[in-house]
Amino acid sequence: MVTESLQLLKMPRRAREAAQALNVQSRSVLLEVMRAASDEDQMISLLEKVSDHRLTRDDLRDEARRRTAARRSSRRRRKPHTFKFRSPDKTYSLSLSFRKSEVEREDLISALENVLTELRAARG
Repeated sequence: MVTESLQLLKMPRRAREAAQALNVQSRSVLLEVMRAASDEDQMISLLEKVSDHRLTRDDLRDEARRRTAARRSSRRRRKPHTFKFRSPDKTYSLSLSFRKSEVEREDLISALENVLTELRAARG
């Protein structure tokens, strides 16, 4: 409890005043607001949201978890696109990998045409 009180003393003055004006008094909610916001303006905005939607500490924690999960999933590297083809008589197969995760049909055709051009040039 003493540690919480000391942490709350670090809350910027304007944010403390906003919390009082918005009647947000729960220490646990105020601590979550401080953890979730990186600056005074974000704290005030979050305090307004807490007041308007009557959010609890658990609501704030759930929202923080969702944001963290969304950031992690957006940072995951996408797999490169691989075009695979097997001849109808199954005498050969072709696999062509791209660095991009999504490839347009025209990009695929262009790549295959480049392969053919290189193969024809290597004959001579």
